This record gives sequence, C-alpha cells and structure tokens, in this order.
Amino acid sequence: MGNEYKLPIDLIDEDFFKRFKAECLDTPHLDRDALEKISEMFGVGKEETGRIACDEMHTHNYSCRSFTDFRTAVVYRLVREVRVLRNTLSIIENLAKSK
Repeated sequence: MGNEYKLPIDLIDEDFFKRFKAECLDTPHLDRDALEKISEMFGVGKEETGRIACDEMHTHNYSCRSFTDFRTAVVYRLVREVRVLRNTLSIIENLAKSK
C-alpha cells in the first residue's frame, strides 16, 4: 500500500518542529489555537486517521471511535480532556465572579 496516509508530524523537518514547539508547546498555557495546531499535526478529525465505529444514535464519545494510528488516538483524547477541563474551569470562574 504505497498510498498510506502520513501524519503531518511525520513529514516535518527539525526546523519546523522547533518553530512549532516554540509557538505551541513552550507557552505557559495551551490556548485554543495551539490545541488546533497540535490536533492538525496528528491528523485528528481526518477520515484517514479515524472514524466513528458506532451505529447507535447518541452523542459519540472516545469509545465509539476507531483510529488508524495510536498517536492520533492519544492526542485526540488528551485534547478533549484539556477542553473539558478548560470548560469546567471557566464555569467555576464564572460562578466565583457572580458571588
């Protein structure tokens, strides 16, 4: 299979990675843009890297997905957890401000 999908992270050179690391990873906080760029580098959301493997009519979660690369699965799960934690923190901050 010569047409196997390659993750963008596998196609970058050392100079690009240094810039990517400085821009996205060496910051005090992972903002929304950084999470999007990290997701893109690991093919999160691409049909070549995963699909929903569930026929049930419900909000699909991590266990409903099938991935072709374990790294994409790990990054997907970590990015989702960061987003959940960020939303939880936002709710707590809003509640604290309203009191």
